Amino acid sequence: MTRPTTTGKAQDLITFTRSTTGTYLGSDGLLKSAAINEARIEYDASGNCLGLLVEEARTNLLAYSDFTSGWAADNVTVSLNAATAPDGTETAAKLVWNNNAAYHSLFDTISVSSRTAYTRSAYIKTAGVSWVYVQQYDGLNNYGVYFDITNGVKGTETGGCVGSIEAVGNGWYRCSVTYTTRSGASSERIQISLTTGNGINPNNLQGDGVTGVFIYGAQLEQGSFPTSYIPTSGSAVTRAADVASLAVSEF
Repeated sequence: MTRPTTTGKAQDLITFTRSTTGTYLGSDGLLKSAAINEARIEYDASGNCLGLLVEEARTNLLAYSDFTSGWAADNVTVSLNAATAPDGTETAAKLVWNNNAAYHSLFDTISVSSRTAYTRSAYIKTAGVSWVYVQQYDGLNNYGVYFDITNGVKGTETGGCVGSIEAVGNGWYRCSVTYTTRSGASSERIQISLTTGNGINPNNLQGDGVTGVFIYGAQLEQGSFPTSYIPTSGSAVTRAADVASLAVSEF
């Protein structure tokens, strides 16, 4: 790689490869897709540069991260293409609780290994409901983390779940929950439940048939922390590892 003489940017001195596309938050506050072998310079929701994004390989195990198929709706109505998504397109779905007293949730289940850490995440924005309970279920244990998606605050973590919430701009937050499956577990779930406050059990809550949340970009990956969003539409997708190197001669 020839040392550039025009830009003087540090990233121009780095040899970078990645055999798949990858997503990142751009300087304009929108979720972007980088081409194969394109370096990702990531920003936060305020437009501050965070630097070069370098990640290990990960797989989004969900077949439909866009909620178009494979998800079970429990006393909720899902409307596709209902709002502007974090990437600026009109592809976010709206999740509205039905007008009854029940458990109001949307979930998808996949096959997993026991005693293994999995992290589930989704972009969520209020559409009248301020609190969600993002849960896991490994066939026996049903725990999760409460999130205030109006103020961007993580609430109570239950059953050993570890959560995080990240502002990504335009009222969107990426909520994630990590949980290690029990011994003998063979399935795991990502579940988004509507609730009325921190620590309030979603069971038997009265919905109004109007309010809810906007949702986008669901992900369930093996690992103890969330990585950048990997879109899927019909099957699981793997994002290859980023490989960045700097020749000794550049020092």
